[in-house]
Amino acid sequence: RLVGSEMCIRDSLNYGLDKVRVKEAWVEIAGMGVVKYTENVRLQGDKLFISLNNASLREDLNLRRNELVQLINDFLKKEVVKEIIIS
Repeated sequence: RLVGSEMCIRDSLNYGLDKVRVKEAWVEIAGMGVVKYTENVRLQGDKLFISLNNASLREDLNLRRNELVQLINDFLKKEVVKEIIIS
């Protein structure tokens, strides 16, 4: 029984680390030119929600969502993000 709860704790800790690391990945991949227009980056499950305050940039990045998913997962060295929602 203890083994199961330890696994839950470990999974929870890993998910918490992923939430932090995905923000680091966004800064590294997007660059400061994009980051200055980024209002929020939030991982919920396997979806990454990114809020931008620049409409043309939002449109451009929406066209590159699949590429961004791959780049972020490559940065993290594991599949964390399956979908990006840019608003």
